[in-house]
Amino acid sequence: MTEFEKEKITQLRTQGYSYDDIAKKLNLKASSIRSYCSRNNILPSICPQCGTTVFQNPNRKRKVFCSTKCRITWWNKHSELGTRHPHHTQVCPICGQSFDCFKAKPRVYCSRQCYSDSRRKAAVRNG
Repeated sequence: MTEFEKEKITQLRTQGYSYDDIAKKLNLKASSIRSYCSRNNILPSICPQCGTTVFQNPNRKRKVFCSTKCRITWWNKHSELGTRHPHHTQVCPICGQSFDCFKAKPRVYCSRQCYSDSRRKAAVRNG
């Protein structure tokens, strides 16, 4: 097996092609491709949500999920693995309740009700 064939096998297998498809494209035996892939731990990308093969586009960022639906479903079930955790504790000036918010977009009020109350108090003072 030449270096070109090895590179092509690696590329096609990571894109999700089966051993038989690769064998047909390169005129090699499927068993040779299977053994090469198992020796070198070359696996296709598999969607963590549904388990189907994810086809990779050449010269593009590696895809993890097969579709947007699978990506959203998986992240809704595993939201604790995300990086968006509150980093700042704020105290509401209307009710005095403390709440968590993100530093990048700090909130002033804990709820829309408190925001509305603050607007009404400002209107009464100005009116």
